Amino acid sequence: MEIISLLLIILAQNEVLGIQQGLNASANQFPYIVSLRNINNDHLDAGTIISHRFVVSSAWTLKFNPIRIIAGSVLLHTGGISYRIVSSHIHPRYDEITFRHNIGLIKTQNYIYFNDAVKPIKIGVIHVGENVPVVAVGWGDSKDAVKSRTNVLKWASFVTIGEESCKNGLKQASMSQFYYENVVCATGYAEMGQQWCSYDFGGPLIGGNTLIGILFRPGMQSCSLQDTFPSVALRIEPYLFWIHDVMVENESA
Repeated sequence: MEIISLLLIILAQNEVLGIQQGLNASANQFPYIVSLRNINNDHLDAGTIISHRFVVSSAWTLKFNPIRIIAGSVLLHTGGISYRIVSSHIHPRYDEITFRHNIGLIKTQNYIYFNDAVKPIKIGVIHVGENVPVVAVGWGDSKDAVKSRTNVLKWASFVTIGEESCKNGLKQASMSQFYYENVVCATGYAEMGQQWCSYDFGGPLIGGNTLIGILFRPGMQSCSLQDTFPSVALRIEPYLFWIHDVMVENESA
């Protein structure tokens, strides 16, 4: 039943499609985002609920061995429900140098119960082109400074850019090695300095209430340096079969 439910989410028609300088999220605005925590209950990065037992995040994040997720709260330090992680699954082709295939799945020990504050997101199946409005969400650094992490979930609007613009933007920043066909690039409003930052990684890039990408930042450069190159996310649709296979193989684990 769990796998059938995921397939229904994946096959749903794609809709039209603490972020730095982002806006505060309201309660229940993004019910699918979760905070991944370590053994000390520190926030590592974000993840996105895709079913009653599975959350998708970045492979880079899972290397830090999160042991639980917190779902259902826009505040890092207050509220929410804790679910222990029983297994983590990093894409077998993940490259720690180039960040290619930077995707991972975690399975919770118990069912994630859905309500107004906790829900799964639909997974996009269509290749997103340029000039598509998207939203990034996270609890990341609010500025490029020590201990600037926000307690309140943030979101900001971006627009996707074409492949050539993405390649050129990364090339100008001497970061061409981080471009490949499975990434989507976006730009925020330059006059507002919008971008995703540290501790936003693994969180969702959303188009039309659909998950289209997983946030990361090439080379883990500082947010101030990111002003010189596009924001980058891993496209989700090339990994649908891998996601499905992991869930099937671990359904009863």
